Amino acid sequence: MGFLDNGFGMRLRKARKERGFTQDRLGMECGACVGAVRAWEKGERLPNAYYLRKICIALHVSADYLLGIKGNDARQKKRLRT
Repeated sequence: MGFLDNGFGMRLRKARKERGFTQDRLGMECGACVGAVRAWEKGERLPNAYYLRKICIALHVSADYLLGIKGNDARQKKRLRT
């Protein structure tokens, strides 16, 4: 694990696997090299806003979820509406 709190990396890895993407595929979808994806998942680096947006689009998740601001499940969304 890298020097960063790796909650982001763990959520990124989970979302990537749920989507059925390899690290290489996510890199291709985002225009990033596979080394960058590995570093994000290991907590060595965080993506900038440009790549964060591309990741969210590719994996169909919110930036709030990846950043740990709120969950990405339907129950969480329902709670926020009430």
